Amino acid sequence: MFAKKNSQMLFDFVINHPWKTIFLCLLGIVFVGSYLRFVAPSISYKDLLGADHPKLIDYESIQSEYTRDDNLLILIEAEEGTVFIKLILEGVRELTEELWETPYSIRVDSLTNFQHSIAVQDDLFVADLVEADNQLTEAELERIKNIALSEPLLLNRVINKNGNVTGVNVSFDFPNMDANEKIEAVQFVEDSVARLQSNIPGIQTYVGGLIALDATIMKISQKETGMFLGLVMLIVVGILAFLLRSILPLMASVLVFVFSIVAGVAFSGMLGWKLTPITASVPMIVLILAVADCVHFVTSFQQYYSKDATKIEAIQKALGVNFQPIALTSITSAIGFMTLNFSESDSIGALGNQVAFGIMVAFVLSVTLLPALIRVLPIKKRNKSIFIFSKNYGTFASFLAKYPVSILVVSGATALLLGYFMQNNEFNDEVPKYVAKSLPWRQANDFAEEQFGGAYTFTYSFSSGKSDGVTDPEFLEKAERFVNWLRSQPEAVYVNAATDTFKRLNKNMHGDDPAWYRLPESKQLAAQYLLLYEISLPPGLDLNDQISLDKSALRIQVVFKTLSTTEVMQMEQRIDQWLAVNTPEVHVLGSGVQLMFAHMMNKEVKSMVLGAFLGLLVISLLLIGAFRSLRVGLISIIPNLLPVITAFGVWGILVGQIGMGLAMVSGMTIGIVVDDTVHFLSKYLKARREQFLDANEAVKYAFNTVGPSIVLTTFVLIVGFMAITLLSEFRVNSDMGKMTSIVLFLALILDFVMLPTLLMLFDKKQTIPKVEMSPTLSLKC
Repeated sequence: MFAKKNSQMLFDFVINHPWKTIFLCLLGIVFVGSYLRFVAPSISYKDLLGADHPKLIDYESIQSEYTRDDNLLILIEAEEGTVFIKLILEGVRELTEELWETPYSIRVDSLTNFQHSIAVQDDLFVADLVEADNQLTEAELERIKNIALSEPLLLNRVINKNGNVTGVNVSFDFPNMDANEKIEAVQFVEDSVARLQSNIPGIQTYVGGLIALDATIMKISQKETGMFLGLVMLIVVGILAFLLRSILPLMASVLVFVFSIVAGVAFSGMLGWKLTPITASVPMIVLILAVADCVHFVTSFQQYYSKDATKIEAIQKALGVNFQPIALTSITSAIGFMTLNFSESDSIGALGNQVAFGIMVAFVLSVTLLPALIRVLPIKKRNKSIFIFSKNYGTFASFLAKYPVSILVVSGATALLLGYFMQNNEFNDEVPKYVAKSLPWRQANDFAEEQFGGAYTFTYSFSSGKSDGVTDPEFLEKAERFVNWLRSQPEAVYVNAATDTFKRLNKNMHGDDPAWYRLPESKQLAAQYLLLYEISLPPGLDLNDQISLDKSALRIQVVFKTLSTTEVMQMEQRIDQWLAVNTPEVHVLGSGVQLMFAHMMNKEVKSMVLGAFLGLLVISLLLIGAFRSLRVGLISIIPNLLPVITAFGVWGILVGQIGMGLAMVSGMTIGIVVDDTVHFLSKYLKARREQFLDANEAVKYAFNTVGPSIVLTTFVLIVGFMAITLLSEFRVNSDMGKMTSIVLFLALILDFVMLPTLLMLFDKKQTIPKVEMSPTLSLKC
């Protein structure tokens, strides 16, 4: 009663003081929107995963010890023959020198500046493999080719087995890890590579690497929060204009959409969160979900206004009939999105919280700003329903009433049969496939995998536990065994380790005799070789990419062919088991970008299923309390849960692979699909309790009053999420849009088929009107 009284006071204020209401709403939006200035883009792993993610901590620990993995990889392909021709090698050498000028670069490695060592009598001579004054005769080109294709530190890293593709790797150290810094570096490199491409005929070039991926994802994020948002807005508004056939209420609704989007994005500024590739979809999701609140109010207003009600009466009735269901659907949708906080990714949790905030702002505006705007706008009365699909709902309800058992059995069996195929799904993801094939980075990465055999890098810090311990022969022998075991794995395509450098130096110092290509036999020799080699290296090409600064540890990098999430975890387990058995006394720290994401995604399913379950439990208890009926509340669980189960079954049939984008669908969609159930049940219970209709007639009443709005909102939601699917070049978002569209479509069917038949069969108890006894009758009794 208290809540009803307060809501009526709100209605009265909005209707009687529309301009004050509009002013207060605008004031609130200006205040919230002021936090937009604190919203900044980010593509750092800290913002994606969370600063306390264990594998991120390991990753940063390794990065602090050695040359950072942040890189750009330029690939140069000879369209005919090999790259070992004078024109191409001179171009690669010039490009290598030019790329040292790249902003924030700290190292450039290529075929031409590989520090090749040879023995000249008792001296060690170290120089670029392709020196600036080299005339590159046929004999010299053949020598360079033979060295490159036999050197384990070069093969499958900067030269492929066929010799027709070479790479130039640029390493970076960004002072602020800022997105703009990375974009600046990528632009410089792309310009340099474009000049190389134009100067040398017969080559193809590609730019890949982690920094190019970061820049690509950043551009996707900017596009999705800009151009794509505008396009989705046009699509949604166009559909609503066509279906509603009423411009002024639509214009008022658009303001609610825009202000809700502002609130959702500004919420990240309030809490100090960054705009990441995942949260870039917040504006589009808030826009799509805000539609439902406005459509239900506008269609109800038009239905009442087209009859005998005045504008004020129509607004009052529309608020009265929609306030509770809109409040409930907004709360349940917010709860659904807040289950994303169970995710291992901080960014996914931020997505849920921002959308939840945007949804609640949309609710507030749809019951304050929207009716106030409609109150002051010159909206003409219409004598017919504005919704073009408003017929035949009663006929459909009558059909359901004839065969409720058969329809329930068939629909339930079909849903469960499809749900059975959930087990076909395998939780696997491949990080490189997050971006669309049409993008240059994806093409570069796919080409690199094809030519070099893999792109998944695991990095291990193999520590001796003491300064200068890397020259200890016993320690080097353990590292060598680990390297050899890694190379023996069928998935491994390249291993980079300083043990190969030690073996090459030992051979050099023994007259380049191949028989001495083995580790030095004493610590003194190893230390002497290392010192000689280091003082011969040019600036910028030191051994910090392989050896820690205090020479206590070696960095061992292994590149694997493309692995799924499951295979990454299995490979890590195999490596850890080998280390535990063979080198238990050595402290080894392992990490890598793919390892970080694999660990996150490995836990994602359990986390998100738990979140979805708790979300459904909270939502169900909320509905039982709101509807004041245990029976109806329990009935509502079935059409709320089955769409998600059935959708994952359909996905299991069609695709069978679940990635990060789908992991968050279960929780967020449960909150969305509840919307249709709430609106249908609110009208159903209104008919049962206020008009005292039986279950069949109450179902028919619900179909006639809210059926058109449910169809309209679901249609707009599906089109909106499909727009995300079609437009987004980031697979996490496109998969989420695709699966959400499937869930919403199935939810509409189940809400229109299974929910009514469940009510007809299990809510037959007739509601009897209460008869108030007069004082006279009481006395006679």
